[in-house]
Amino acid sequence: MRLLKFSISLLIALACAGPAPALAERVDADSVASDSVVLAATRAIDEGRPWRATRILSPALGDSVLRTPEVVLTAARAAAMWGGWSEVSKLLASASWLDTLAQGEGRVLLTHSALQLGEDSTALRYARSAVVTARGGAAEGERLVLLARAFDRLDVNDSAAAAYSRAGALLPAIGDWLRLRAAEVTAASQARKALYAAIRSPAARERVPAVEARARQRSGDLAGAMAAFDSLGLPVRALRLRLGDSTSTPRPSHADSSAVRASLVELLRERAGSPTAREALELLDYAFGALTPEEELDAARSAAASGPASRAATGFARAFEAGLGNSRDRFSYASILSRLGRDREAAAQFARVKSPASLAASAAYQHARSLLRAGDGSASRTALRQVIRNHRDDKEAASHALYLLADLATDEGRDGPARSAFREVAERYPTSTLGASAAFRAALIAYAEGLHTTAAREWDELVKRHPSSSEALAAEYWSGRAWSDAGDSAKARARWESVERRSRLSYYSMLAARRLGRAPWVPAAAADSFAAVPATDSAFARAALLDRLGMDPEAELEYAYLRAHPGSTPDSILATAAAFRAHGLASRGISLAQQAISRGASSDARAYRLLYPVSLDAALEAEASLNGLDPSLVAALIRQESRFNPRATSPVGARGLMQIMPRVGHTIANGLDFPAWDAALLYQPDVSLQLGTSHLADLLSGYTDDGRALAAYNAGKSRVERWAKKHGANDPEMFVERIPFRETRDYVRIIQRNRELYASLYGWSRKK
Repeated sequence: MRLLKFSISLLIALACAGPAPALAERVDADSVASDSVVLAATRAIDEGRPWRATRILSPALGDSVLRTPEVVLTAARAAAMWGGWSEVSKLLASASWLDTLAQGEGRVLLTHSALQLGEDSTALRYARSAVVTARGGAAEGERLVLLARAFDRLDVNDSAAAAYSRAGALLPAIGDWLRLRAAEVTAASQARKALYAAIRSPAARERVPAVEARARQRSGDLAGAMAAFDSLGLPVRALRLRLGDSTSTPRPSHADSSAVRASLVELLRERAGSPTAREALELLDYAFGALTPEEELDAARSAAASGPASRAATGFARAFEAGLGNSRDRFSYASILSRLGRDREAAAQFARVKSPASLAASAAYQHARSLLRAGDGSASRTALRQVIRNHRDDKEAASHALYLLADLATDEGRDGPARSAFREVAERYPTSTLGASAAFRAALIAYAEGLHTTAAREWDELVKRHPSSSEALAAEYWSGRAWSDAGDSAKARARWESVERRSRLSYYSMLAARRLGRAPWVPAAAADSFAAVPATDSAFARAALLDRLGMDPEAELEYAYLRAHPGSTPDSILATAAAFRAHGLASRGISLAQQAISRGASSDARAYRLLYPVSLDAALEAEASLNGLDPSLVAALIRQESRFNPRATSPVGARGLMQIMPRVGHTIANGLDFPAWDAALLYQPDVSLQLGTSHLADLLSGYTDDGRALAAYNAGKSRVERWAKKHGANDPEMFVERIPFRETRDYVRIIQRNRELYASLYGWSRKK
């Protein structure tokens, strides 16, 4: 018994004394490791690189010893910043320490996550707990906004209004916006008027009529809501209410339904091609089903202009089945089918357009193009020759057909026939939209074949005949190259000096300067110093807080107001542009910088750094260095792809700064061992930089010059391989000129010119 007591006493003493030295060292080491990981991840978050933070924390999350509450909370913080809301829920939902760590921040993150995922009841539960753990002041105000949003989404209007109002008292900077939200869920009109009366912000005051319309709808004042929507120029919203497309609206009578239908059809006809007409068509299809053939034709004509293209195709098909429609409708239908990639069907429809003569000529040419896109090159060539033969006097159709035949010949390596066709376009149809371009391409082939004097004279003639053409500057530069190769250095220098004088910012000015042995033009040096505009600073602070609270529409309204009212002087406009850049919205400042310069601001490096901005420059430089890239090339590519807008989305679905398709991004991410994947990551700047620079580096490693890699980034490797086989394409400048797609050709030229600007503006030394 005494031995047992002694053993127990010894154990207690050992416990009180702390762990054994070896164990203590291990515990301390684990603690230090965990703290250092959290510190590194927090630093990445502060730098605006949340995905880097996620990657830093990933090993610790998989280690039972290092996975501390602090690590988990920091990981959730990072995931929230890059839009990984499911990841936030997975990390925090089962945590036992939510209310004790960081003043309940975990509950706040879970509330945000539930709201983003549409789990409104769950969001309400988390928000209530988050408010309880707040300690007053701004923190409580922010949590009350989340609580109000949850009540709002669940239509618990009185509670939502109360929470918005309480939050407004604690967050005076955004009080006006919170008063607007409170007004929208307030049934009593007098109470709403009192809330409106307290609003001082011009941006918020502009929204009062729209809020009043929605408030009337929510409170059941349908007549008032309809009148309000009508006065706002939103007639379809009013008709939707009248139709009963609202939980608070009674089912309309048959007469009401007929009247609404008639009004929607009238809007479709009178405002064809407008957003209002598109909205009217959507409601017609949703509420009334089948339309009459005449209405289908109206729907198709409107949708052909405003979209969706698929609805236009359906409408035209139904109208034609009923024997309706004219030749222009048939042409529109064929064009829509072509836009939808239904090339065989498009070709058949274009072939049916026989009058009027001008439309028939254009349709014949588009028929040939559709056959080509459908993969029937032989039939397309035959159709193109028929256009030239049957519509010889239609300069646009005939010149386009000849030009396309020439392009096809160059793709096949038949430069002789191609040059003849280009020359025919230039000589027979000099005033057509392709006249100058055909003359340029004909001379280019002559140059590639070593006929330098011939090429030089043809380019000089082009400049003389088409001085304002988009091809004139290129022709003058290449004339200089041709005269140089022909041995006339004086004429060459004269051409290049003229190019420099005419357009100091152009791609050809850059090339001409190099040929003359001097550096391309750069703006005068100037430090980034801008006027202080307190009102602008306050607006950005409000927008940042609104964005953090998930009040995205209000944040966008603040930004829109700033862009519309940037100040009255060039300096104040530049200051607003600089503020957009400083807040990670550089793309929005570009147009303001252009506006400031047009109004007299100095065209120095200070202004040009706003015209050619950089976001996350440290991350850009780091990713460029990691992949062996010139940061000025990366920046120039981003400027062209997205104008540094991290939320940019192309018509085909490419996303983010470097415009990466989700499928391509997923493949690259797998190769880089991403710990998680979500297509939303492509909108995260540091992810776009990592994936995009990796992709660009891979392309550059496979080509001998940057122009080919850039062309592949824009148009794909297979096309570059085909273009590289053209005569003379071993010359990097010639390769660019022989790209048949104008979009890709301009893309490569602009990026290469802008690369020079970025190198000078940001002090980056050029490297391969």
